[in-house]
Amino acid sequence: MTHPIFRHGLAIAGALLTCAVALPADAGKQVSGPTISVVGVDDVCDSFNMTTDGTGTTLTCVRTGTPPPPPPAGAPTGCIATVNLLTTVTLPQAGGSVNLAVTGCTSSTAITYNWYRNGTLGAASTSSWTDTSDKNPALGQNTTSTDKTTSYQVQACAGTACTTVPTTPLTVIVPGTTGGGVPGPPGGWGGVCPGFTNTRVIPLSWTNPVRQYTSSYGGFGVNDAVVLEFTTGNISSSSSLPHIVAVEFQSSPSTRIAALSKTPCDFGPQPMPGGSTEGVTVTLAFALGTGYNWGFYPLLELNTKYYVNIKNSANAACASNNNCNMSIELQKSNL
Repeated sequence: MTHPIFRHGLAIAGALLTCAVALPADAGKQVSGPTISVVGVDDVCDSFNMTTDGTGTTLTCVRTGTPPPPPPAGAPTGCIATVNLLTTVTLPQAGGSVNLAVTGCTSSTAITYNWYRNGTLGAASTSSWTDTSDKNPALGQNTTSTDKTTSYQVQACAGTACTTVPTTPLTVIVPGTTGGGVPGPPGGWGGVCPGFTNTRVIPLSWTNPVRQYTSSYGGFGVNDAVVLEFTTGNISSSSSLPHIVAVEFQSSPSTRIAALSKTPCDFGPQPMPGGSTEGVTVTLAFALGTGYNWGFYPLLELNTKYYVNIKNSANAACASNNNCNMSIELQKSNL
């Protein structure tokens, strides 16, 4: 014999919650549905969280904009996750490394860690680690790309009780490129130095300096020009001056000519003697804002774009195989 089904309906915030109870085989016994408690229906509910114990079922309203629930009992607390000690980092277009870390976690038992990278667990299993972002894209000729964003979160667990932080993932951004790596015409400049076979434009990040290589931007040939572009920060220098250093990298020692200027492709004499240099290794130091320049080094304005223009001297040794590649660093000293 087929027994009927009793259905109890409950309308909550525009939704109909239905509980179905089947009669037992002994139809002579009285049947009652489970006790249902509804909590928090004095607001607009996105959904309901359901919990069940021996006394019945509780449906709790999840209000619009409600913050995430606290971690389960026993999960680590106090965890703070960062990338380069921040929540968001922008790398140069050539990519680079970032340091992920979670600190402050407390628990009465041992804590294990598991990192999400772009929503997938298993990127790392330690409290701190280093990840590397690729250039965006390969920076060949006639390439264009949008910003590339990588997200990170970490799951901290004490046994089976876990919490995931931060609620909004950490992000690392590698900006998009246009025209083979040239980041757009600055002030009308088209990214080309006249008279050279190629112009390699390399952005240097002031907030997160990363070593750059001309080989990542198409290579540095004997008749090429390299233009480093950077924008100064908002803090004046002290007695320790920031500087840019370019050295040979897997190439023959060759003499280079370099100048620090407000103008790209400017290899001529500069207002201050320290604004231009020549040698196998080129180093250009400068003062900032109200900093002292000893009457020799360039004094740069704050929050202003500048260029370091580099070319090979005549009869450079690297002409033998047309490989004049260099490694380049922005060193901010104590800024």
